[in-house]
Amino acid sequence: MPNSKVKIDDVARAAKVSVSTVSRILNNRPDVAEKTRARVLRVIDELGYAPNTQAQSLAAGQARTIALLFPMPHARSTQLELDFFVSASHAASSQGYNFNLLVNEITPESLLNLYSKAQVAGVILMQIALSDWRVDLLQKNNLPFVMIGRCADNTGLSYVDYDFEGGIRTAFDYLIAQGHENIGFLTRPHESYERGLGSAVRLKDGYTAVCDAMQLASIYREAETQMDAVYHATDDMLTAHPDLSAIVTVNGMTAPAVIRAARTHGKQVPGDLSVVAIGTNSIAEIIEPTLTTVSFPSAQMGTDAANMLIQHISSKDHTAEQVLLPAELVERESSAPYTGNE
Repeated sequence: MPNSKVKIDDVARAAKVSVSTVSRILNNRPDVAEKTRARVLRVIDELGYAPNTQAQSLAAGQARTIALLFPMPHARSTQLELDFFVSASHAASSQGYNFNLLVNEITPESLLNLYSKAQVAGVILMQIALSDWRVDLLQKNNLPFVMIGRCADNTGLSYVDYDFEGGIRTAFDYLIAQGHENIGFLTRPHESYERGLGSAVRLKDGYTAVCDAMQLASIYREAETQMDAVYHATDDMLTAHPDLSAIVTVNGMTAPAVIRAARTHGKQVPGDLSVVAIGTNSIAEIIEPTLTTVSFPSAQMGTDAANMLIQHISSKDHTAEQVLLPAELVERESSAPYTGNE
């Protein structure tokens, strides 16, 4: 059993070697005689010495920390992001790694300094743009990283992402099967497209593809993630298109604002207007009516990304891993078959 009271100098004294020799053996350095190595390892086992892995890594010029970069000026934290953070942190700690969440704006210099100053062994990037300078920089310098999200060209890159296009198809297939034809779409703010944010572009591209394939009228509004912004976008859409019988929103956390706007227009959910949200189950059961969702496994995403990164750090022969997580439709009270003007 590990004995926290045993120190490295206790091991050195019992094995009749220097502390630096013990340190070299702990860091798997090759410049130690095999007989000495065997003797020191036997003493370590007999005394129950448990090295401080973080201090050991720092002494070797290596970090045993991974970081998740989440630039807050360009994103707001929702339950989905919180799920990423918690699950990634748990996966890291289970493998003996520390986990840091970095929310400040980062520059090329500060990003490279994280590695060169042994602050991190690797990073998880979020808010991935189709063309992302962070990805280009880390790939050019052959530094370990993975993405939550995808670029336009993902050759040689490791990522975990949602199948956004598939999620859009699932939502619209479901509503059309229930008889809905006039369906509105609430999507990400225009700034997200200007930045080329992969998730925003893929959601809108998925919507455009569905409209083309199913010959639907394109009825959409872009909105920030705050409740009042979503309320006003829904209000505007219902004013312009009072015959809408369903709305798909990409932000389930603001679905209560969609429902409130519908009631302002004298529409009941789901009697007059069905509402389907993409991306979250976190509040689906606690709002009234309960929310039909096309949800993604956000906790799995964080776990997969952390495990993928640690495997990258640990392996000399790393090959790119690419995981696309499918959506799951969960039908609840906010949607119903279309009944026309009955």
